[in-house]
Amino acid sequence: MNQRPIGYEPTALTTELCPRTFKYTISDSLRFQPICYNKRMRDKIVAAFRRLRYYSKKDIFTLRNIALVIVIVLCAYFIIGTVNATARNWALEQKLKERQLIYAKMKIEVDTLKLEQEYYKTEEYQELTARAKAGKMLPGEKMVILPPNSEAALKKYNEPTEEIPSYRSNFSEWLDFLFG
Repeated sequence: MNQRPIGYEPTALTTELCPRTFKYTISDSLRFQPICYNKRMRDKIVAAFRRLRYYSKKDIFTLRNIALVIVIVLCAYFIIGTVNATARNWALEQKLKERQLIYAKMKIEVDTLKLEQEYYKTEEYQELTARAKAGKMLPGEKMVILPPNSEAALKKYNEPTEEIPSYRSNFSEWLDFLFG
């Protein structure tokens, strides 16, 4: 009843499915040692990593490729620096233009105030101010007080004027321009 074929072992006892543990030493810990379920699988993984390391040493990390990466990084650094400097210069130029505009406005205002101050010192202004505020007159002058305007006088200059249409088509403007 409990007869097994010759060479039969239960699955838990076969070496193919039993996990193997590796004892690491200090020198082994520097190398990659994957946990594998059998020796053939471990050998395949180790061989794949050795191939990858060989390929990376011989084809990827060559002096030419490293120099190319360094050149690309330096070019990117200089391009980013140039763009940043250009943007900063543009912002400073805009600020300079704004300040120059403010300076020009202030200068015009100062010049206007100087001219106004000179005008206040003239005899003409002093005479006009004396006439307007103090009611003074020159000898021989008389004050004339006029009655308020009549309605006929007000309407005389408030006649409606001809209204010009505000919108004209482009074609009609060209016709007027070319043919009068």
